Amino acid sequence: MRIVMKRCYTPFHCNFFYISLFLFFCVSAIAYADSIGKIEFPLSTGTAVPVGELEAIGTIPGCTATLITQDIVLTAAHCVCESDKSHQCSSRTTFTLHDVLPINDSSSQRRNISVQGDVNVHPAYDGRKSVVCADANVDIAVIRLDTPINRLANITPIPVEKEHFNIPAKSERLTLVGFGDTGKGCKDESKGKMRLTLPIASVDSNAIYFDKKDKHSCPGDSGGPILNAKSHVVGVASCSNRDSSSHYEPVYPFYEWVHGEGGMFIRNSVSEKCIDVKGIPGKNNGDILQLWDCELSGKDPYNNAPTDQKWIFTKDGFIKNVVSGKCVDVKGIPGKNNGDILQLWDCELSGKDPYNNAPTDQKWIFTKDGFIKNVVSGKCVDVKGIPGKNNGDILQLWDCELSGRDPYNNAPTDQRWRFEKTK
Repeated sequence: MRIVMKRCYTPFHCNFFYISLFLFFCVSAIAYADSIGKIEFPLSTGTAVPVGELEAIGTIPGCTATLITQDIVLTAAHCVCESDKSHQCSSRTTFTLHDVLPINDSSSQRRNISVQGDVNVHPAYDGRKSVVCADANVDIAVIRLDTPINRLANITPIPVEKEHFNIPAKSERLTLVGFGDTGKGCKDESKGKMRLTLPIASVDSNAIYFDKKDKHSCPGDSGGPILNAKSHVVGVASCSNRDSSSHYEPVYPFYEWVHGEGGMFIRNSVSEKCIDVKGIPGKNNGDILQLWDCELSGKDPYNNAPTDQKWIFTKDGFIKNVVSGKCVDVKGIPGKNNGDILQLWDCELSGKDPYNNAPTDQKWIFTKDGFIKNVVSGKCVDVKGIPGKNNGDILQLWDCELSGRDPYNNAPTDQRWRFEKTK
């Protein structure tokens, strides 16, 4: 069951009809998992956050949101997108900080500050297709504020944790923060900004799960952060069953996207085609990398989904896919032989392969001559074929053809690439 209604944070925002509707649904027996923000229903238990603490955590209509830089706010995608089949998303919304001290205000009284901004939903988000918590992809969105907050108030943003630092682990205790409803089954009204510390039940590349009876997120908490011991954001509230479990979307795999790095196409110099992930879009571990016509519009021409051809070359040498948040990997542990296939896989940002603790084969060097060289093997990204230049030709590891020629037929090498900025 879905409740299409936004949370109200002051009594003046709700007329009698909406209050009655809210109470009716709250007391209904709901046995399904549901998104917990705009489609609604703070934390079931917890303690109030004292005024002056965690000031960067505020609200957007119906949801919680976090100021992560002076002009970027992080929340959940479903907070700004419709729950129906259209998944239509808002282009604008308003972010509100609560009980803060404005600058240039002689009264020195705390008040709410609201700023409008542009909404940017992650391109892989495809809405919720059922009542199952984990059925939506990358449930995150950012709001780029029209006015930086430091022009209005002295607020310290809460940063997103970088992916290769302090990645959450099972049993680690994290702090959930939100403005949502309270009480057993989320049947009590919001008490303002609340926090609750819980151990992680399980964690993977798709979700951080908590599972404690009667201790969980509630509607209105959606988009709210979970904070690690360094008080950095590692996830946003996405879903809860209103009994024990809470599902948070990891945000660290999308650190670059959150901060505005839209990615680049990697184009082959011989064929003028781009590195593509097999699939529409390709976003799973083991999906093969191939050559394909460049989707410079930013959309897959077959289904209008966001292109899976955008990549971010990180400062640590990983090549990360914008849509999936996964990295270019060599098949094998490690992959280091001629002919080893290139594929998509969870990023090994620790620098080690989790299966055998060997150095990761996911680090690359982009040479001044346009070769993409693997750090472990010293071999280069190659297109299968002499030369490989057709749609569907597979990418593989091969000895670098640094002379610029294929040694078998003296044709121009298909190993040269260039990065092109996206539109």
